[in-house]
Amino acid sequence: MNASKVKDGAALLATGIVVSFFSWAFWKYAGDDAFGILSVLFLTVFVVDNWRLRRELRQRK
Repeated sequence: MNASKVKDGAALLATGIVVSFFSWAFWKYAGDDAFGILSVLFLTVFVVDNWRLRRELRQRK
């Protein structure tokens, strides 16, 4: 096996462990408010992205 493939696999495994830990912590500590938190987060991201795209569209006209 190539050394870079081993490094890639180890990095992928480590990333998966870290992401799964943060996912577990979010759902554990946010509890019933988790869906509200995610809704506000996604709505904010969509509004900011829409604002950015509208500004870019105005500049192209």
